[in-house]
Amino acid sequence: MQLVSYRGPTEQGGVSNALTQIDQLQNQSSNWFYIVDDQLWIKRNETKKAVYRFDKLIQQNHYRYCNNFLWPIFHDMPELAKYSLVERLHYKVFNSSLALNLKRPEHVANEAYFVNDYQLALVPKFLSVSQNKYIFWHIPWPKNVLPQHEEALCEIAEALLQADVIGFHLDEYKENFERFINAHFSGQRFNTSLIVSPLGIDSRFWQDNAAEIVEVLPELNGLPYILSVDRVDYTKGVRERLLAIDHFFKCNPDWISKIVFVQQCQRSRDGLIEFDKYWNECRSLYQSINAIYAKDGWRPIFWTESPNSPKELASVYANAEIMLVNPIRDGLNLTAKEFIASQQLHPGVLALSKGAGVFSELGNYCLSVKPAQVNSFAYNILYGLQMSEQEKRKRHRLLKNCVVANSLSSWWKKFLDIENKVTSGKNLDKIERICG
Repeated sequence: MQLVSYRGPTEQGGVSNALTQIDQLQNQSSNWFYIVDDQLWIKRNETKKAVYRFDKLIQQNHYRYCNNFLWPIFHDMPELAKYSLVERLHYKVFNSSLALNLKRPEHVANEAYFVNDYQLALVPKFLSVSQNKYIFWHIPWPKNVLPQHEEALCEIAEALLQADVIGFHLDEYKENFERFINAHFSGQRFNTSLIVSPLGIDSRFWQDNAAEIVEVLPELNGLPYILSVDRVDYTKGVRERLLAIDHFFKCNPDWISKIVFVQQCQRSRDGLIEFDKYWNECRSLYQSINAIYAKDGWRPIFWTESPNSPKELASVYANAEIMLVNPIRDGLNLTAKEFIASQQLHPGVLALSKGAGVFSELGNYCLSVKPAQVNSFAYNILYGLQMSEQEKRKRHRLLKNCVVANSLSSWWKKFLDIENKVTSGKNLDKIERICG
């Protein structure tokens, strides 16, 4: 299948890593279309080239529409959404321009398109009707949509329904989408199949990288640490985590100088008001916590913005006492799976919030934390630090079984099997069964 994504090879993020490995699984023999700044690139085998440059204003307005409007709506934070008709129109132009370039004679291949990322949600509408199209929708579909946002989401939903198959990361996202379609497209019939297929990872990749010892955090001077790996985005619960860390040391002063919280993070979507505000708030909070509790050269929080290579990151995962993944609401959170795969002889503890996309798979065997409840969050951190080795090993074994069972290759094979059924004319369950 031909891959179509907003982010390309080596970009930060779980989906980009997954697509990079899928490209390798396909022996790099298919086209991969992706965006770099204001250009559309195509990768085939080892060859990469830019094939189209978007108008700069259109590209910028597309970016603002995605992040100022769509992102908070899809994550059930509509109070943060800022709507602009011009930005919406340019979002549509961006998607149509990309699709037209996919259809250029020199790019056309006798393969289906696999489209990922909400930034490209309208692309299926502009592709050829005869071309098979598959969508993977990895972010949430909102539970509730405000009346003033319905028209914009109907535009996206209708475009998605031009695909043969839409794959959702969770049952919840699929069910929310079905309710939305039933409410807004009553009586219409679509020849689209909806499936649920949580994205997996290549466990062996992380295990092998973790097996090689790499010194990554010399600043900690050998102290044990609790880890988080995030973009600083208001959906990720970074502020709530910092408040819980503050409460943890306030209630447990005997842990001062004995444990460090490592926050590996990158700035997200700088230049946009809400994201800049959140970044500055989190930075200020972390600095104030360090100022309160710092002692004899020790700091409670080690904040690093430098990205790590997979080998370095696997080493950081492998040696963490606790991994905190506590989004308010988020799509994938593959860092939780990467942590489990990287852990070896002395496993740590995974702490998840129910807002994490991986909670439906891993929630039974992790520590469950509630980002907004500072007292219980801090208590669960303490519980994780005091957990017996026997319980840690048991939880890790069960978590590892879940992660290994849902591999990236088996996830991709599921879509290939569906493509074979579609191209051979075999029946799949259609969305028309709920929209008749």
